[in-house]
Amino acid sequence: MMDVLSQLNHWLNTPGNEALHHAFTEFLRLVLLPARLPGIELPIMHELSEVRAMLSERVKEWNQQWEQQGLQRGRQEGIREGRQEGKREGLDAERVLLLRQTRRRFGALIAAQLQPLLAVVNDPESLAVIGEWLIDYNTGEELLQQVEQFVKQTPTN
Repeated sequence: MMDVLSQLNHWLNTPGNEALHHAFTEFLRLVLLPARLPGIELPIMHELSEVRAMLSERVKEWNQQWEQQGLQRGRQEGIREGRQEGKREGLDAERVLLLRQTRRRFGALIAAQLQPLLAVVNDPESLAVIGEWLIDYNTGEELLQQVEQFVKQTPTN
């Protein structure tokens, strides 16, 4: 773009092209540059040489700003993904613990039947409630029945 602006400026600086020179400058300042550089405040420029000078000074600065913005967005997205992954890992750990406790209290068969039910529970508080039921119910069948009913009634699962 810098080369094109140089050539355009050279060509339009010949006598008789003043109006065209002004029109190109206004087009660049009011139409092309704002469309290509949204959110960037552009100084008032009256000559193509000013447009070229401004661009040559600011392009490096803008690139650095855009790079920083991209890095910041990347960091934010990474943090968000990390939190989601941590939440999933936390839920998985809670499920594993519940299955171990179920296996110990009611046997492997009940734990195996409970596993698919726990897989659809995505709320830590709900898993905690199920953990309390492990203590409250006397048989594995009662526990399974309560968890099945809970899973059917909970819309987020």
